Amino acid sequence: MQNNISLTLQPMDIEMDKVNLEHQPYIIQYPFSHTNANNRQRELISCIKQYGLFAPIIVQKTKKGNIFIVHGANRFLACQSMGCSTISSRVLPYSMQDQKVYLFSLSLFLSHKKPNSMEQAKIIKKLLSFFPEKKIIKDYLPLLGLPQNEKAFSRIIQLADLEKDIAQDLAAEKINPEMALRLVKLPAPERIQIYRFLQQLPFTTSQQFEVLEYIQEISLRDHIRVKKILTDQLILDILSKDQDQRQKALSLRIYLRKKRYPRLTTKEHEFAQEKKTLRLPDHLELYPPAYFEHGNYKFELKFADFSEFEQKANFLHKLAKNQKFQTIIKS
Repeated sequence: MQNNISLTLQPMDIEMDKVNLEHQPYIIQYPFSHTNANNRQRELISCIKQYGLFAPIIVQKTKKGNIFIVHGANRFLACQSMGCSTISSRVLPYSMQDQKVYLFSLSLFLSHKKPNSMEQAKIIKKLLSFFPEKKIIKDYLPLLGLPQNEKAFSRIIQLADLEKDIAQDLAAEKINPEMALRLVKLPAPERIQIYRFLQQLPFTTSQQFEVLEYIQEISLRDHIRVKKILTDQLILDILSKDQDQRQKALSLRIYLRKKRYPRLTTKEHEFAQEKKTLRLPDHLELYPPAYFEHGNYKFELKFADFSEFEQKANFLHKLAKNQKFQTIIKS
């Protein structure tokens, strides 16, 4: 991405209170907060206090007097928090088209930062107001660190309109992008409800996928709203228990799985109880067919030496004649 307009920038000290931070269309950084200082801004404050402002910010000043920050938002916020009334700037011509200003801002942003998932999504959404999809795929996806194909485009653009809570956590890599892509396919109210539910406990990413699947399938099968599932009294009881958070997470997964697969979990419990009666030795495990459907039972046998192997082989030989074992297999 070429930058051929540096010579048109005019030096100017701008009054900081003239900048409306609520509306800044060229700031690409996400999340961007003008109310809470981040680590970057705190480092800048320390640096500016010690050495001064090395580089002016870049802005565009419109005919109506609006001032838009094109580059240097963190420097602006650092100076603002220090109580500065003006800041050294370089000003783009007001006649410069919105498309060119944005591309200039994007060029500067990408020159020093790799965009996070939300920045990628929001950049692409903005580019769609200027260019057709094919051009964005060909010319801009590689610049954003994305594969140059329609699949990558369609996946990332879905994230552009995620609610603030989810979007900020995705940008901070607090949630898996695949989870965000699954959530974005849900209706907005359900998406927020499920996301906040998942954040209450320390589920791993795979466990989050598991819980989300249970909730969706229960809702679809029983024709009930997600909110009703999540406010089930037994779930509320689990959440209110005075116990370790990881244990709560496990209890919730067990409960939701049982609710999703009542017959399967009953069968698993019965099988586990029946297996206990066989008194299998250590390191000899019996597994049923998947979902107790047509398939093979399986033994897993571990041994340290030939003597242990021989003992377990003899046990299996006797087990074949065990009436309880035959009953378990036939059932």
